[in-house]
Amino acid sequence: MLDKVRRTDGSVRQPPGPGSTGATGTPFPLVRGLNAGVILRRRTGRNPRARPVIGAEDRNREGLYPTADLRRAETMKAKFFYTGIRVKDLEASVKFYTTLLGMKVRGRNTVDAAKGTVVELVCEGEGGNTLELNYYEKGSSFDTAYAVGDGLDHLAFAVKDLDAALAEAAKAGHPVVLKMQEPGSRYAYIQDPNGIWIELAQFG
Repeated sequence: MLDKVRRTDGSVRQPPGPGSTGATGTPFPLVRGLNAGVILRRRTGRNPRARPVIGAEDRNREGLYPTADLRRAETMKAKFFYTGIRVKDLEASVKFYTTLLGMKVRGRNTVDAAKGTVVELVCEGEGGNTLELNYYEKGSSFDTAYAVGDGLDHLAFAVKDLDAALAEAAKAGHPVVLKMQEPGSRYAYIQDPNGIWIELAQFG
């Protein structure tokens, strides 16, 4: 990992190399005469405030970065605006979310680079959430074995009458897989055509 070191007197420390001792022992020899007064040196532990550079070698077996220090990160000015899910049967998924759950198709397009199709669905009403369905054709590098896992726990929809909604879902071939109740709310889960859990919740 490399960090920049600037010295106000125009001199800089030389990167570790032959004749230097690293974090302990004698200091690295000084190099003078560089206009910018800046070099890159290896992070040796002498500067505990140095910001680590996260590289590919820091990934774990799942390809994630568990050692990333978010305390050093700056907060982005970001706004969450949609959820994208992969589906194995695009048309059955569109029918499920539009016919049964009442969403509307706002857009549909192909992504040639990924050999895929994207369908954008929205809930009715001002500020309704957006759901993006992503389908990849055979031969696409993203057309991997489809498995519903715990990474996406569930999608949730509010309904006015839970019992009526569950009856409609059962008629459409999507029976209840789990019912739960808490003070002030009742909710149940069904599954979409891809096996993703869908929460139907009634409040009040």
